[in-house]
Amino acid sequence: MWASRPQARHSSNIDARSAVGFVIFETPVSVEGRTRAVYAEATAAEASEADRARCLGVVDRRSRAEGLGGWTTERVTAPADLRLYRAVVSRLFVLHPDRDLRREVDVDAVIAAG
Repeated sequence: MWASRPQARHSSNIDARSAVGFVIFETPVSVEGRTRAVYAEATAAEASEADRARCLGVVDRRSRAEGLGGWTTERVTAPADLRLYRAVVSRLFVLHPDRDLRREVDVDAVIAAG
C-alpha cells in the first residue's frame, strides 16, 4: 500500500486499468554487482473505506518507525490531497542473482509464511 495524489499519472492509470506491474530492487547493489529484485503482477486500486483503517495503520507504523511522523484518516480522505492505494499480487517473481532470469514464486506460499 502507498499514499498518492489521485491526480498523479499513476493514480489516473490505475483508475483506468487496475492491472499493474512493479519491481523492487535491493539497494545498494552488492560489491559483486549482483542485484536482487522482486517482480510482481497485481491488481491495484484506491483503498476502499473498509480497507482504509487497516492500510492507514500499516502506513502510520512504518512512517513512525522511520521517524517521519504519524498518519491520520484526515490526511488521506477528501478534502486532503492524498489517498491510500493498495495492490493485490497475483504473480510474483525473483530475479536470478547472476543474470536477467526470473523465477516464479508461489504467492500463496509467501502469504502463508507471513
